[in-house]
Amino acid sequence: MIIRDLLRLLAGLAAFGSALIHLAIAPEHMTEAAYIGWLFLAGGGLLLLVALAALTDDTVTRTREFMAVWHLGALVCAGMIVGLVASRTTGLPGGYREGWDEPEAWASLVLELLFLAVYVARRRMARGNRREGVRSDAEPAAEVQALGDQHHAAAGGGSGAVA
Repeated sequence: MIIRDLLRLLAGLAAFGSALIHLAIAPEHMTEAAYIGWLFLAGGGLLLLVALAALTDDTVTRTREFMAVWHLGALVCAGMIVGLVASRTTGLPGGYREGWDEPEAWASLVLELLFLAVYVARRRMARGNRREGVRSDAEPAAEVQALGDQHHAAAGGGSGAVA
């Protein structure tokens, strides 16, 4: 549980940091190439939602909707990484090209890679848990209670008295 919570916190902070960077530099990019500015606003907004979901109560993180948010975050981060690399190598549409000397580019790259690493780790944990038959947190407690009830019934004949 502690590892899952730590990964969730790291993912949330990484998404939040990348979102802030992209939202902060979006106006500058609007003047250079409007479509890039709009992409930064959209990506930053989506990553804010991902960060909010990742940093909420952990009971939310077990739902199918939350997993869709994780997938969305991974997709946005991967797209941002591809865009960053393309804008510094082959260039983007309209002849847009950047240099490698911008610190915010490196910071966002690190944060997006961190999010993707956590995403992969969480996916592996979930797959491993499914293979091992690990249930949600509520299920083991109910199972232990049921086993205790069965043992108690067998030992005392169901009357509650222990012989």
